[in-house]
Amino acid sequence: MGQKKILYYCIVCIGLAHFNLIAITKKCGKEGIVVVPVADLTLANLKTLYGEKNTKNLYNSLPFEGKRWSSQACPRAHQLLFNEQVTIIRKQGDEILIEIPNVFYTTNKGKQHRYWTHKKNIIELEKLKKKGIDLTFLPQPIDFSTNIYNTNQNTVTIVEPFHNRKTGQTYSAGTRFVKARNTNKKGTIPIFALNTNPFRLKKMNIPKKICSLKKHTPSEKRKQFVHILKKWAHLHNGFIPYVWGGCSFTKPYKRGSIQKKLVTVEKKQSIHVFAHKNKNHIAKGFDCTGLVVRAAQICEIPYFFKNSSTVAHSLDKLNRYDDLQNGDILHINGHIMVVSNIEKNKIIEARSHGSGFGKVQEISLGALFQNIKNYKQLFATCKNKKLFIRLDSQKKATKKITGRFLKLPA
Repeated sequence: MGQKKILYYCIVCIGLAHFNLIAITKKCGKEGIVVVPVADLTLANLKTLYGEKNTKNLYNSLPFEGKRWSSQACPRAHQLLFNEQVTIIRKQGDEILIEIPNVFYTTNKGKQHRYWTHKKNIIELEKLKKKGIDLTFLPQPIDFSTNIYNTNQNTVTIVEPFHNRKTGQTYSAGTRFVKARNTNKKGTIPIFALNTNPFRLKKMNIPKKICSLKKHTPSEKRKQFVHILKKWAHLHNGFIPYVWGGCSFTKPYKRGSIQKKLVTVEKKQSIHVFAHKNKNHIAKGFDCTGLVVRAAQICEIPYFFKNSSTVAHSLDKLNRYDDLQNGDILHINGHIMVVSNIEKNKIIEARSHGSGFGKVQEISLGALFQNIKNYKQLFATCKNKKLFIRLDSQKKATKKITGRFLKLPA
């Protein structure tokens, strides 16, 4: 999510948060876990944003993107996946305020990592324990304050969607499970999965080919990171769409499934949004920062940054072209991209529908930037703080920008 958008959204939500504190709420501070494949999160609770509407339906039908920024047109700020753990801060009606451990964005008040979601998306760990669920069979959370990767030797992460025929659920790439004991079924990895109807742990086998195999060195992790992004950018049966606040991948989409629609928002203004042709549909996909954080955490790279301004303030700047590697980050105002092939001058990004792209893509520098043909030229332009022109899908100039190259953490 871009810097200007998140700053505007934060201003709106500060006022809404003040209203929420006045309202009758129930403070919890209890640990919970996501029990749906993908849960949409917002910075303000939807009942406040939309009034007395059915918030469950609202959470299940937020659009992919608004043509221009509006907290009511598309309030999604992040997405969580099945098995991700949270702290429940407060309940209000059928919504809950949660704190998440694996990503944050920075403000003048420090690190922010609180969001609203529907209560049906989360269950308290204590309730699972009372139902006889052994909590050691649930994956420990990735935590930016402790870098928990080092203790998660018994987890497995999928890099492609996986459909569970028994439950009918499709888990997103990036979903983490605890391994079960080995079975005799070749080519699979046995794991524990929480079944929600009724609540119980079940063993199932996931194809080994869609699992992230543990890498030990920073070089191996970097290569795996780029490989995953390339795979996501070149699906043979569709594409991963751009989604505001998106951090999930459960299936490829076809072009005809996403349509531009006109919606009425605050002060009865009409705004175009990009939405699924089916009304009740949770949009699955990535925005620019969600793409990078999901792939990086699959590879156990210590990357925890939710928006582009936080990325710019958290990563080390590259000052020498010879230090640039595949996997490093190009930051421009409100957007980040990943260097994917220096020799062939390719770059990977999740680019908005409004630009005419609307998907995760690997593309040549010349197709994105006017009069920029290679990385050496782009690096020199960024280092000298010169303006260059960004292009849309029709090769039309969108705006003049400056950029900087940032080092992927090791």
